[in-house]
Amino acid sequence: MDRKHESILNLAQNFPHNSKPTSMYFHAPLMYMWCKQAMARNILEIGIASGYSSYWLGQAAKEAGGKYFGVEIHQGRAAAIGKGMEQLGIPYDIWAMDSKTMTEEFVKEKMESLDFCFLDGDHSPEAVLHEVEILYPYLVGKGRGYFFIHDIYSASRDAWAEIKREQKYQFEIIGIMNNFGMGILRKIGV
Repeated sequence: MDRKHESILNLAQNFPHNSKPTSMYFHAPLMYMWCKQAMARNILEIGIASGYSSYWLGQAAKEAGGKYFGVEIHQGRAAAIGKGMEQLGIPYDIWAMDSKTMTEEFVKEKMESLDFCFLDGDHSPEAVLHEVEILYPYLVGKGRGYFFIHDIYSASRDAWAEIKREQKYQFEIIGIMNNFGMGILRKIGV
């Protein structure tokens, strides 16, 4: 095995001790590798939980010369993951807020443009559809910007179905079956 692959496998060993995967352990490394391949610089995660996926995504943003953005409803979790990001030297902004209160103005002011968004917070149809609607204009286009939506075959099922039916978004759609599913949307429009 070459050094590059060894470093990917060893990456999680440097994460703060409290970060354990809350879903399938391979989703976060998969997203890391996806971000690396897509050269994603500005990465947003909604619903950071223990920080396992946050550190993977933050590392991808750091390696691309970008920034990790996080939205977490629980103040304590947001603060703890922020300390972990500092410890790892990852450029970040994390806000303790409910994603349903995010506005387009907030996104424009705080993030401006995004290459990759992982939606894993409130899985209600209202929350997921709101997140996609306000983030879509700031997601880079022409096949370079991605939404990854967790739990598309369980908690986010109704939102996933609505997004697939909705005609106002220009996405290529992919679904992964494991662990209640991961929906992948690649923005093909401008």
